[in-house]
Amino acid sequence: AEAAAINRSLLALANCINALTDPTAPKPKFRDSKLTLLLKNSLEHSPIRPVRLVVLACVSPAMCSVEDTHNTLKYAHRA
Repeated sequence: AEAAAINRSLLALANCINALTDPTAPKPKFRDSKLTLLLKNSLEHSPIRPVRLVVLACVSPAMCSVEDTHNTLKYAHRA
């Protein structure tokens, strides 16, 4: 249940980032998760304070982590 909640928050964060970077996208829905609501002020662009975003993805070269690493890289690329 906790992992599912974390995944929902990460998906909401990726959706907000995509909405902020795509001029044709609808306004981001920061209220979709507590994470995005907390980060709202940091993510929103203003004329006074432009936003720069860096995504760090922690991955592993271990064969037992191939699926996790692949999913992490897909998420980072999407964000």
